Amino acid sequence: MNFFKQFGVDPTKEAEVWRAIPNKDGYDTYSADYHFIGFIEGTDDIDWIHIGEASFGLANHDGDLPSPMIPSTFSKPIVELAVRITIPNLEI
Repeated sequence: MNFFKQFGVDPTKEAEVWRAIPNKDGYDTYSADYHFIGFIEGTDDIDWIHIGEASFGLANHDGDLPSPMIPSTFSKPIVELAVRITIPNLEI
């Protein structure tokens, strides 16, 4: 939660969530994307940051193409925050 708070991102307002990597070991990797107004200076992206079972990646969104995942009320520049977490398979 602290990771989200430092960027002013509400973790309940993701742009997209999906099962990125179905595994056969009883665990699956899920990915979620978030967006916020800002810019990463000096690079276009920040490699994965690992905190516990989660990984976080940040990238400047090029903004050239409109995205249905980014609210039209957002002004540029925009950063995309990607979250990956591996959890037990939810299928019963």
